[in-house]
Amino acid sequence: RPAQPRGGRGGGDANKSAKILNSRISGSSSAREILGVVREAHAEFNLENVSTAFHRIAEFGSKGEKISDDKDANESLRLLMKVAERKAKQMDSQAVSNTLWALAKLTESGVDVVATAVRAVSAETTRVAGQMEPQAVSNVLWAL
Repeated sequence: RPAQPRGGRGGGDANKSAKILNSRISGSSSAREILGVVREAHAEFNLENVSTAFHRIAEFGSKGEKISDDKDANESLRLLMKVAERKAKQMDSQAVSNTLWALAKLTESGVDVVATAVRAVSAETTRVAGQMEPQAVSNVLWAL
C-alpha cells in the first residue's frame, strides 16, 4: 500500500485551499463523492490533492465500488488524469509512486485509464528514482 502523499507545500490562501480540498477528499465516503470534488475544484488541485484523490478512488475500487460504467464519474476521472498529466513534472517520488499505483489499481478494476496520463507520470520515474523509498520502488514496479 502506498505511503501517504506529501507535497503541495506553499503559503497563503492557496495552501489553505489545498488543505481544505485534501480534507474533503480524505473524508469522502465513496469514489463518486471524491469525483464530485474533482469536478467542482480540479483547477485548484495541487500535487497532494491529485495524489490523494487517485489513491482514495483506487482504494474504493479495491473495496468493490465500480465506477467504470458511470459516465459522469469517468468524465471527472479524466479531468483528474489531465491534471496529473499537467503536473507530472512537479511530482516528487512519493506522488509519482502513489499516482502510478492508483492508475494501475483503477485499470485493474476496469476503469479506462488515459494512456497519456500514465506515460506522463511514468516518464518522471527516472527523475525521482534516486529519492524513492523501497515501498515506492515496489509500487512503481507493480504498477508498470
